[in-house]
Amino acid sequence: MFSKKLFLSLLLIALIISMGCANAVDSSNWKTVKINDVDFKIPPKYQGGDINNDHMNYHYKDLNTFGILCIDDYIASNYGCWHNLKGKNLTIGSHDVAYFYQYNNFAKHDVSHAYFSSGDSIYCISWGSGEMTDEIEAIIINTPDSSYDTSTFYGILNEAKQEYDNEQTNDQSYYVSTPSTGRNNYYIFWWR
Repeated sequence: MFSKKLFLSLLLIALIISMGCANAVDSSNWKTVKINDVDFKIPPKYQGGDINNDHMNYHYKDLNTFGILCIDDYIASNYGCWHNLKGKNLTIGSHDVAYFYQYNNFAKHDVSHAYFSSGDSIYCISWGSGEMTDEIEAIIINTPDSSYDTSTFYGILNEAKQEYDNEQTNDQSYYVSTPSTGRNNYYIFWWR
């Protein structure tokens, strides 16, 4: 005969196992796209998009709906502009992830951005939602591990943010001279 303690222990173990499987995503019917030599498994709802090998990206409809970009050549301009948004650093599988989201006035819905590394490259996944989803986590988990450790990865992102801030400061502080009505009028352009 089972004792009550043994029965409750088995019940608790079964509950814990089932909770761990609740977030599992079946990716057996996902298609694969290659971006900068990394295979990304794409869920059915984002399949049928366009891949641009020259610019190393894939998007479904537009980047506010779903997109994956390799941002190696423009980390500062892509990552740097998100530092004032709601976000947090996550660990998804073996990947360090910088996650941000905001309401997008053009798209008229929240758009999320997840920055992570696979191999020696930095990628951004964007999707129309204000939360991290199981599907996005599965996409990230199914990519090869990063060659960067945590401090190197976040160091690259911090350097990109600093570069972006410096560019914005330089852009904001220049003067333009316009000879109107016979005299010089000076304007300062503030972009923020």
